[in-house]
Amino acid sequence: MTITEFADGRIVTHDIADPTLTNVDTGKSLVHRSRFYVTERPSSVEGEIVIETSGQLFMTIFPGDQGPYGLVEYPGLLLSVNGHTRVTMDSSTFVYTSFSLNGTATDLCAALAPE
Repeated sequence: MTITEFADGRIVTHDIADPTLTNVDTGKSLVHRSRFYVTERPSSVEGEIVIETSGQLFMTIFPGDQGPYGLVEYPGLLLSVNGHTRVTMDSSTFVYTSFSLNGTATDLCAALAPE
């Protein structure tokens, strides 16, 4: 993983990894192929951060966040995202206030669920 911080406030992360995700209740596992760039930057709106991703990565989205399908409910989402996302996050609460996706999202909880 490479993280670069720029003088204008941007933080760019580049990652290539193959993490193994495991459902601890069932022992079912999968290897997730992650190849992505993430750019975080202050928004023009006070108190907001814009996060853009490009590539394939897995994302944890918590209840109360905006996700690709609207407001996320309990217990949250674990998604494999392939494409481009643009997320706005409140810098004081870390809650996603908007989420757009140009690509696909696959539910990894369903992929790790018992058969």
